[in-house]
Amino acid sequence: MKPIGQAIRQLWIAYRTFVYTRIQIREANKIKDILFWRDTLFKNTVLYSLPFSFIASVPAIIVAIGRGDTFSYCLFILTVGAFAYISLSRHISVKFKKIIICILIYAFGTILTLLHAYNGAGVLYLYASTVFIVLVFSERLGYLSIAFHILVTVFVAFTINNHFGQSLQMEETKLNTWILISCNLIFLSTIGVLIISRLINGLDATINEAFTLRDNLARQVATIEAHNLKLTEIAYIQSHLVRAPLASSIGLIELLKISPEEKPDPEVIHHLETAIRELDDMVRAIIKNSEKV
Repeated sequence: MKPIGQAIRQLWIAYRTFVYTRIQIREANKIKDILFWRDTLFKNTVLYSLPFSFIASVPAIIVAIGRGDTFSYCLFILTVGAFAYISLSRHISVKFKKIIICILIYAFGTILTLLHAYNGAGVLYLYASTVFIVLVFSERLGYLSIAFHILVTVFVAFTINNHFGQSLQMEETKLNTWILISCNLIFLSTIGVLIISRLINGLDATINEAFTLRDNLARQVATIEAHNLKLTEIAYIQSHLVRAPLASSIGLIELLKISPEEKPDPEVIHHLETAIRELDDMVRAIIKNSEKV
């Protein structure tokens, strides 16, 4: 069993690598924004949906063939094939892949609903399309999809009530049951859009807050580095520039101590005054730089 498990794992890794190379999303910043996460979600949706769509289509095709419904099993095959081709195409950008796949899922669900009402899986695909839209696009488009749900369900109700162009499965559909299912579809779609959009908006706010914190941290680091530079300048002044006039002053004072009874040499007094003034200027410069830190 262990070699089989390893083989399956290696096969899955190879498949995942293949899908990821076919769906290239843009490079993210150090803090990934909400668009990056929407694209990543789309990429992972394709990753898991492709194998399961092939698996799920097999029994649906068998049932359609069994009841002689050629159109339905052809629709399944074309939809799954189109989904795989669009998702893995290198010539279509991620943005257009999302748009085309969204339209594909919606068209598939709408056709199944118009053909079979609640006797088919069309209602499930309509709901799935709303969830997909609000996850990878926006809340506004999610509500737009709900409005389209209402149009589709009203049209199907009109068809059931007037027995207009009905298939065998449509003839078995009761209007009251369809109205109940339609109301639940719209209700669940609305709840889904509300919950998912709140989650996405919360994630977006958290990401924006992280961006703000990063910018504030960068400014604080820049301020600290500027302060450190000032402190380095002060340390240099204290260790080098202040030391020279101080050493000169000490030396001149020692000369005056040698002959305290004699009149001080004017030149020595001049040099001593100059050294003291230089020392005073250095101290003032240190104080001024310290005030800026």
